[in-house]
Amino acid sequence: MKHASKTVRRILEQCHQCGICAEHCDHLQSFADGNLSSIAGALTDGDSSEGLIDFILECSLCGLCRNVCPEQLDIPRMVRDARYTFIESGITDPQQYRFLWVDHDWYFFSIFRDNYGLNDRYAHLLKETCDILFFPGCMLSCIGPHMVESASQWLSRSGDSVGILLDCCGAPLFQIGLYERFEDYTAKLYRKIKETGARQVITACPTCHAHLIQTFKPQNDVEIISLFKLMAESGLKAPVVGDGTVTVHDSCSDQNGEIGKHIRKLLTNYELREMVHHGTETICCGSGGIVSAVNPELCEVRAQTRLNEVVDCRAETCITYCMSCAHRLAVQADTKGVGHILELIFDEWVDHKKFNDLAGAMWDGELGEKNAERLQGSKIE
Repeated sequence: MKHASKTVRRILEQCHQCGICAEHCDHLQSFADGNLSSIAGALTDGDSSEGLIDFILECSLCGLCRNVCPEQLDIPRMVRDARYTFIESGITDPQQYRFLWVDHDWYFFSIFRDNYGLNDRYAHLLKETCDILFFPGCMLSCIGPHMVESASQWLSRSGDSVGILLDCCGAPLFQIGLYERFEDYTAKLYRKIKETGARQVITACPTCHAHLIQTFKPQNDVEIISLFKLMAESGLKAPVVGDGTVTVHDSCSDQNGEIGKHIRKLLTNYELREMVHHGTETICCGSGGIVSAVNPELCEVRAQTRLNEVVDCRAETCITYCMSCAHRLAVQADTKGVGHILELIFDEWVDHKKFNDLAGAMWDGELGEKNAERLQGSKIE
């Protein structure tokens, strides 16, 4: 196996070994002393050592390394390309990610919604045609149905017809390295969205937002807007809880701050205390890069690193705008001090422990056998 993508070649040619990326990233420091050229060289030479494989599969893909690099070298792209090569050459078995094959009819989130009656709960919001299509994202649609309903109601205040789409944006396939399947899936997703006739797709997940913009970019015929942009521009302000001090955990998918600025506007009535890493230099909550499928313990370590920054900035509440981030940090913190912006706005709080219990119960007993058979016999949609 050899890996010599354009990204890898550019890193080999332009990396000055200044070490700035490694200074900011513990994961980079864990391999070859953070020497980026050594990593790229090892990939080019066909190195399949356990250390290199672990480095590639355990990267959170947060993009901090790229953002601090003087040459803006795309290290996350190198990692994703390597994941693709590992799968193609048989080094990595994609079956370890089976529960995240979102291009199939049955995967973790579709099974969860079916097992716990969420498809029935959302039935009145599933419309063949609509003016506005709300795209809540996988995690929010499973863990916060009450917030999905409240957000849909808020969007319909103008009198427009509002429908929802429960599909995934395809990000897991992209992060795993299943490039061809990702492209096929997003092409089908584009057609599905177009069939609704919606003039706008409203997102509530920064990762969905980024991927849908890329999906629609070639055609540029549907407007992709963040729910939080609309809320901020409407003059909405989040009600103050506690002592009124807050910090914002920025999503790795929003390091340009496009959505983050609207979140901060919604929090105008709070005293904002920024963490050391925020904006373009935000760090992962622990759940990024599909690392949980490879090394759950590492996810916990990364979550705790982030929570330590929350403590250090002395904010009582940490607000996120990605439900995956909110869940990862809230479970790790075991406190109500971490929440999603929609929990704050609608005063509808998530029981993260209950969600974990329900997720675990899906694989126990007769229900577990049924769901395992679903995964085994699942087909590409």
